[in-house]
Amino acid sequence: MFLYGMLNRAIRMLDMDVMTKLDFFIRRLHLQLEKLHQKKSTNFQKPFTVYRGQGLSKHAFQDLLDSKGGLLSFNSFLSTSTNRETVTAFVQHVSQKNTDTVAVIFIMTIDSSKISTSITPFAMIDEQSAIPSEQEILFTMHTVFRIG
Repeated sequence: MFLYGMLNRAIRMLDMDVMTKLDFFIRRLHLQLEKLHQKKSTNFQKPFTVYRGQGLSKHAFQDLLDSKGGLLSFNSFLSTSTNRETVTAFVQHVSQKNTDTVAVIFIMTIDSSKISTSITPFAMIDEQSAIPSEQEILFTMHTVFRIG
């Protein structure tokens, strides 16, 4: 958990010093996602839905609403779940913790036939996760989504 927190914070803040020091881990995680995706690619032949819960500032939320039809990219590795209830519980916790934050559930339809998985690998990591019941799918850094 320590490395995960440090890595995501460095990526979100674009802290090049820390990112350079963690380059080995970033590359290894990307490569592991590629391998896992190849190994389990039959699981992703049909379009499927994943969910991402996140707190946004009111300004960032308005920017998101104004960007409908545009593209959205997350700087960090993106944790999602196929289990909507897991994400809903997380978002409820976020909204109770900070009233200045807008709790958002991103609903993403993934169609493997429309993306290059060599550039944008993702994988179900329930077997590697500390909490397998979350049914987590992890996307590599800078995955791009269209805002519907």
